[in-house]
Amino acid sequence: MKHLNRAIPTLAFALLALTSIGTPVSASEIPRMISYQGIVTDSEGDPVTQPGLSFRFLIYDDSTAGEPGSALWIEVTEKDVVDGFVIHNMGSLIPMPDSLFTKFDELWLEVMVDGESVEPRTRIVSSGYAFRVSTIDAATGGAITGDVSIDGRLNVEQS
Repeated sequence: MKHLNRAIPTLAFALLALTSIGTPVSASEIPRMISYQGIVTDSEGDPVTQPGLSFRFLIYDDSTAGEPGSALWIEVTEKDVVDGFVIHNMGSLIPMPDSLFTKFDELWLEVMVDGESVEPRTRIVSSGYAFRVSTIDAATGGAITGDVSIDGRLNVEQS
């Protein structure tokens, strides 16, 4: 029996619209993935080394309800686990629809390792920089032209 300890999902979905000051970046270039890191251990708490270990990542709108077939999003992959460490960019194989993050107020991640569910589910929360984009959620259409200033800190030339 394998265990996943201290799994750390971090939302990298909408960190920054700019990769560097003064360089415009289109929305299509923003990584639309969630970075996931964890430590896989055996039943005695020792780190596991195993090539091709099966992982299933499932997103729900509830902390406990729902069977795997009722998940809002599922991604299945095999990862090489070395000294217990596993890293996966969720959404790298099966894109996450924007509606997940606009339609639901709370989302919960369930991880299955080698067919066994790791409990409890983990609530998906935003990263600090994602708060920067919350004020443009209601914006519609149009184009930005000229110089743009965000909180007086960044000046970006748009054309």
